[in-house]
Amino acid sequence: MDYQAKVSHYLNEHGEIRLKNVYDQLDWDDLSDRALLKEIYTTWMRDADFLAFKKFVREKGRKTTQTWEVVKCAKRGNDVANRMLQRRLGPLIHSMKSANFSLDGEHTPLLFLTLTYDTKKCSASEAWRNIGTELNRFFSSVRKKHGRISALRAFEASGEGYPHVHMLLYFFETTFTYFTHRNKGGRATYRVIDLQRKRFAEMWHSFVDVQAVVDNGVNRLDDVLAYIVKYKDYHLDPVQWNDKELLTMTASWYFRKRQFSVSGDFFGPEFELDKTLSQVGLVTLQLDLEGGIITEITWEFLGMIKGKDLRLKPEQWEASYKDPPPWLDLVWTPHSSRPDALRDMGFK
Repeated sequence: MDYQAKVSHYLNEHGEIRLKNVYDQLDWDDLSDRALLKEIYTTWMRDADFLAFKKFVREKGRKTTQTWEVVKCAKRGNDVANRMLQRRLGPLIHSMKSANFSLDGEHTPLLFLTLTYDTKKCSASEAWRNIGTELNRFFSSVRKKHGRISALRAFEASGEGYPHVHMLLYFFETTFTYFTHRNKGGRATYRVIDLQRKRFAEMWHSFVDVQAVVDNGVNRLDDVLAYIVKYKDYHLDPVQWNDKELLTMTASWYFRKRQFSVSGDFFGPEFELDKTLSQVGLVTLQLDLEGGIITEITWEFLGMIKGKDLRLKPEQWEASYKDPPPWLDLVWTPHSSRPDALRDMGFK
């Protein structure tokens, strides 16, 4: 059976792969199903979808004009999602470069932790389904013991298909004593004393690795971001990913897991993170000095359309049309478990 035949019953009425048609029909613990899931995820990610809008521009003293606009959707692992990651995480990296987390040469408020998952505890699929609840329980235990924390964490799939968690934890009320440790190859890492390490081990059901972060922490931040496999300065096609990267992206997609999360107050007083946010509105107004409207721009959400129906080049993320485009009858309204979601956002 060829690939198209294998995936045909996972498609929606528009011939697209949708997770709601895949979930629970394939078994993550079955190696052949897992291999098929990697193919299905890759096909879904590469299949470009676009959001379609109608734009109305009303300028003072002039007739309202309208255009039709399409914008490429971000999909976990594609080029648009990668750009969004860069914009979100770039300021954090820039800000860390001026920080210093070694308070006195012996103590630090920042730790790099890896939480593994014991394969004897449960199946890989159960581990992925449980990891969110278990991680929240771990954070609660850490806060109870050490006070307020901020976290940046990323998931990784192990070779056996189980989740691992890599994270930076910043402690507002606790510092940790560290020492230099060199492995057999001579590589230096910074470890916390055994008493403090054992306290973390008691909060998690499997092996925990704890490293102290000194200087500005950029190297350890890179270690965490390495598991956000599509955080790159450039976009890589899945054919260039290694198997563990593809497995990680497939698992986070299939189990509906956010591949990474970062606390809003990460890291605290050591440096000032630029929190400037761009406000994107559905109605944009340009006013004169007296508050009168010069230009009013209104957006109407039309729906979604497949990239191949637009006949755009793969590198094109957006397009604008002055006349009603020929693809209007191909636009469809996206499925949502919340049918009122678009209305809540303000779209017609």
